[in-house]
Amino acid sequence: MNPAARAFAAVALVAGFAIAIVMPPGAAPDETRHLSRVVLMSEGDFGVPGLAPPRSTIPKSIGVLYRTVNGEAWPAPPPARSVREMAAFLRQPLEPERRVFVGNAGTYPPFVYAPHLVGVAPMRWLGLAPAAMIYAGRLVSVFAWVALTALAIQIAPARQWTLALLALTPMAVAGAASISADAMTNAAALLFAACLARSAVRDGAIAPREKLELLAGALLLAFVKPGYWPLALGALAIPPVRCGGRARHLGLAAAIAAAVVVPSLAWLAFAQTNRPTAPIPGSDPVGQLRFVLGDPLGFAAILARTLAQGCVGYWRTFVGELGPLLVKLPAFVYVLWLPALALTLAADGPSARLSRAGRGWFAAGAALSIGAMFGMAYLGWNPVGAPIVQGVQGRYWAPALPLLAFALPAWPRPLPTAARQALLVFSVASLALAIAGIFSVYYRL
Repeated sequence: MNPAARAFAAVALVAGFAIAIVMPPGAAPDETRHLSRVVLMSEGDFGVPGLAPPRSTIPKSIGVLYRTVNGEAWPAPPPARSVREMAAFLRQPLEPERRVFVGNAGTYPPFVYAPHLVGVAPMRWLGLAPAAMIYAGRLVSVFAWVALTALAIQIAPARQWTLALLALTPMAVAGAASISADAMTNAAALLFAACLARSAVRDGAIAPREKLELLAGALLLAFVKPGYWPLALGALAIPPVRCGGRARHLGLAAAIAAAVVVPSLAWLAFAQTNRPTAPIPGSDPVGQLRFVLGDPLGFAAILARTLAQGCVGYWRTFVGELGPLLVKLPAFVYVLWLPALALTLAADGPSARLSRAGRGWFAAGAALSIGAMFGMAYLGWNPVGAPIVQGVQGRYWAPALPLLAFALPAWPRPLPTAARQALLVFSVASLALAIAGIFSVYYRL
């Protein structure tokens, strides 16, 4: 591995395993909902729970664990426990025969939970506690995320240290160290962006194996969180001469776009056939879509208002507000992450040898993906005609940022050794403060 991939893997494995163990079971964002889906998969049910019969059921103990850990009065602070009391959750019986209906355990494709299934299924088969299933799923998730992310950094033609820094935010590591769709989504988007950048800067005719790698990366992106489809526009940055002419170039770009969009849309359509319960009361995706299409300028104003009001919150939840947004870092950490990332973007050279048009396609793909993410949230998580887009966190921006990083110019020389060391020290310190923050919220001596 190159130095950036090696450094990332070392820091991410240690910090990821630490957060996976220290974060109380069920305290990560929506973790018990995601766990419910993985448990159903371990029982052979790979569909989407909903109101259509036959209704899906899960062990009642999963919900009991969530309420016990997080308390009944969120967003009030949860009850603090000793390490011994936290370990006692491992002895909570699963009681698989006592079950409750579940109407919405997420509509993501099953692939996004593949690493968690590897950890959770054996624990469920052995009849161990929900907490044991969570810890096992978290540990496998960290390993899979680190492997895919390190591979992406390894094959990236430039910006390796920038990619490593983006992947080492406390929020990114904590997402990988939980039962969540974030780990595979972030890793898949990063790997796809690295494949696109590599193909965009190579010389010579594009080989069949390279085409297969691009299509495999596109399919990987198709089977994680939906909405990041515009990242496929990055395929237009590949020089037409590498494809044998403009027609073949457009054909390859169309094939990559189809590989990203078609399976994702097909799964979304299938998911709705089970009639999953609405994520919030009053949401109506079809009615919301009519509202947006009927007044696109009005929606643009809503989006602008949302960005203006939420920019600080998006930055904080991109860097790290862990658990159900209760574990916050010291204020200076959020402040320092901004210049650290900006300086890395400016100095982590040489940048990818993209044409001006290629940079434009990469930037457009990233920007439109962020816009699509807001659009998906507006359709599914907001009442019709809501004045701002609720339900968006900065961590949702993460899949789009690697492609944007490749689009930006940088200093033509490699990042100095001292700067690399400083970045690693800063990342490690941020992660250590995140772990300390978890202790301060959930534990007592």
